[in-house]
Amino acid sequence: MFFADLFAALIVGVIIVFALSTAFGTKGPWGSLLWFFIIVALFAWTGGVWLRPYGPVWYGVSWIPIIVIGLFIAILLTALSPRNPRYPLSAQKKSKVIEERKADADVFFWVLILCLVMLAMSHFFWFPQFGWY
Repeated sequence: MFFADLFAALIVGVIIVFALSTAFGTKGPWGSLLWFFIIVALFAWTGGVWLRPYGPVWYGVSWIPIIVIGLFIAILLTALSPRNPRYPLSAQKKSKVIEERKADADVFFWVLILCLVMLAMSHFFWFPQFGWY
């Protein structure tokens, strides 16, 4: 089930990120479709693994939790994506604000990646008794 869940999350992540990036013209909070895809796919995988399976099972994977979590996180990240400010900032102040925001987002990104991978792996290796299958 490890690879089937991961593959399903990757497929759902690609579809959702492609649809939202073309619909809203955003690349996510980190300015790259690759990082946007990684976050959505990891959240979808973790949600699909830890939530109780419901809906149709296809190739041993319950797709509904993966789709719902992936779509929710992608919409949330699209809403949090940086926008152009309404009022113009001076060049010096603007560059300082951008650098601070970038550093905060980078730290948050790597902590989030580590937590999501550990949470998804814990279902398979450390807490297999919590498995729904």
